[in-house]
Amino acid sequence: MTIIGEERFEAHVYLNHDYPPIQWNIVRGLFHSPNCLPESERPGFISISMATMLLNDTGERLNSELLLDEFRSKFYPEHVSRLNGIFVFDDLESLSNLWENNNWGGHFCDDYLADVGVSSIKSSRLDSNWISEILDQNGKLKVSWETAAHNYWQGIPHPEKPPIWERIVEGAITVWSMESKISALKNIQSIWPQSLNLLRYAALCSSFGSFDGEVFPFLLKKESSLHISYYLRMVQAEDDKFIHLLDEFIKENPQCNTNIGNSGDDIVPDLRGFSRELTLNSGGLFSDIVAKAIDSERK
Repeated sequence: MTIIGEERFEAHVYLNHDYPPIQWNIVRGLFHSPNCLPESERPGFISISMATMLLNDTGERLNSELLLDEFRSKFYPEHVSRLNGIFVFDDLESLSNLWENNNWGGHFCDDYLADVGVSSIKSSRLDSNWISEILDQNGKLKVSWETAAHNYWQGIPHPEKPPIWERIVEGAITVWSMESKISALKNIQSIWPQSLNLLRYAALCSSFGSFDGEVFPFLLKKESSLHISYYLRMVQAEDDKFIHLLDEFIKENPQCNTNIGNSGDDIVPDLRGFSRELTLNSGGLFSDIVAKAIDSERK
């Protein structure tokens, strides 16, 4: 089955726990796709996967991903977007096939592999082998990419390669790997020692079912550039009723409490150093597609 409805399952995901905005959410314990947020808050917020492309890859790769998503919207609108979903692997055989020929690069390294629990609203299960026939090594679309894209979005296994099934999830992932959490916490303690009380609040909100304390990337289109920033969601922190309910939850579920914290002030982590501006002067097509993508995120 290519498209799967609401489901809970165990999976594996590559999380860059050397990157502080991601480290914060690893310690918090939970990642959400942006369409899980209340509808009034969604405009401008994007997925970690899209943010990673904007921060670490070329405009050419982003251009290709946006064209591929435009292709999905036209022919397979029922599928979860690669730009908005969370990528996970739900079977060890696919991971084994990836390990045997891992030329994906980036954060797809063994140290970043984490066990997670997935709470999926909807997901698409696709053979990622087709991506190498859609994109070349420089991230550009190949001449015959549309044929491979149809096979990809239809969930057809590649006829010449062992399948590497990826699930693109609309929903949430809970980080189970304690090794990942411990590694991430050590770095947060080093770079943001005065934010540990807020990190404790974030972890408690995660257990309570609130989005507060989660870091989300935000994409802003300016006149001739894109600006990507990370924001800490702190909507309910000053809501007395919410804080009372959270306190009651902690009393009834003491196992959810943590010893993260300090005796100093509650200082918001400085995420400004992870912002980036990407100019849109690389050609009309790229600019038009990016602008369209941002507009669609705001609807």
